[in-house]
Amino acid sequence: MSTLSCCSPCATVQTVQIPGTEGVSGVDGQNGINAYTTTTADFVTDNALNVVMNVESSVWMVIGQILIVGVGVGGGGSGPAHLKVMGLPSSTSASVLYLDISGDIGNAQTILAGSTVSPSAV
Repeated sequence: MSTLSCCSPCATVQTVQIPGTEGVSGVDGQNGINAYTTTTADFVTDNALNVVMNVESSVWMVIGQILIVGVGVGGGGSGPAHLKVMGLPSSTSASVLYLDISGDIGNAQTILAGSTVSPSAV
């Protein structure tokens, strides 16, 4: 064996991680808000006129957003119904237009209080 052959590279490379000192803890950020809510009153779907949908919170909604309303955890409410947000009159209501997407509850149908409202796409 020659003197040069004793220093051939290893077949596998071993990685060794040496931890550094821990940094200073940062300040906790502000809690976010939920991007879902529930209806607080019955309303009737309408694909010709905007109707007001009363909810626990509409602060996460934006005008033009598509929503789906339906039966949530625990089986409360009714639906499904796809709606488009047309206005936000208060932090607990939204003016909505029923989109009448295939599979929805139908036009002129009652959505019950306690229905879950969530962002959607069409």
